[in-house]
Amino acid sequence: GAGSVAWTGVIGFLAALVFVLGLALPPLLVPAHEVHRFSAAVFTISYAFAFSGSLAAGALWDATGVPAAALAPIAFAGVLMAVIGSRLVLRRG
Repeated sequence: GAGSVAWTGVIGFLAALVFVLGLALPPLLVPAHEVHRFSAAVFTISYAFAFSGSLAAGALWDATGVPAAALAPIAFAGVLMAVIGSRLVLRRG
């Protein structure tokens, strides 16, 4: 129904926000001469988690037979990003 459409929009918006932050944060977190290495590591880790999260979601759904169980890895990743994001220290100036 309408709730599903609304939550789909919220999840899409937040996924886009995470992607933009993944592009914007490396220059703020490391010195200029390390940005290329840090960006490569960020993208490698993010794509690895995207793959393994999808795999875990499918495995949970298959193991439980409950489609909603596939949302558990998304919820876990959201909490993990909020905790890690709250602890970031950005370079200023």
